[in-house]
Amino acid sequence: MAKDTSVPTISDHKSIRSDEERIGRLRVDHYLGDIYTEWFLECRDIQTKLGISGNIGGSVAVQKSLEALDKISVEKIDSLLDELGKAIRTRRKIWYRLHDYAIEQIPLKLGDATYRADEMMWRGSEGPSGVDVNRVPKIISDLRNRVALHKAGWTAPKPDPFEDRYPITSKLLLALFAFALGILAGPATEFLFRESDLENPSVDSPSPPPTTAPPQPAPALRSAI
Repeated sequence: MAKDTSVPTISDHKSIRSDEERIGRLRVDHYLGDIYTEWFLECRDIQTKLGISGNIGGSVAVQKSLEALDKISVEKIDSLLDELGKAIRTRRKIWYRLHDYAIEQIPLKLGDATYRADEMMWRGSEGPSGVDVNRVPKIISDLRNRVALHKAGWTAPKPDPFEDRYPITSKLLLALFAFALGILAGPATEFLFRESDLENPSVDSPSPPPTTAPPQPAPALRSAI
């Protein structure tokens, strides 16, 4: 039996590392699924409006449906990225993994949109409409770039600073740092002051007492003769 050498993708269930990531992936799937749900409803409205004017089933219908897909998909991806930015306030591994998952899933979810647009909107008798065959690949590419920019931080909110996320730990670390700095700075400061005093003696330093000659004994008085 041949050994399976395929490389698992990020969507492989075995690569999920936490419940938080599992929930995050469900949210990604939810928003991508909403794209098709709202798009189908929008396509029905387009058919109704075009049916009144007698243009139902033509290339115009397919064109308008793809324009609606572009608009709806951008709105849903922006909502997804906004939710990720609010739910994950740090740049941990889960931040990058969920963005990578979204980048991977976008073409898998939307790759058949051209076929679906023809299936819903086209009523021609000569095969697919052929309208904007490159429109869906461009939509997919733009959406993936949108997620990649958010992942890199260009369009994402700034992560919360460490002291805001862990206020108690931050204060303890700051106190320990100040304590250690005080212990290290004490001897160093004393040494510096001592060296300074040796190189530049202060004028206020007490001077040694002046040396004076010992008192000489008074000469003895000669007795009168």
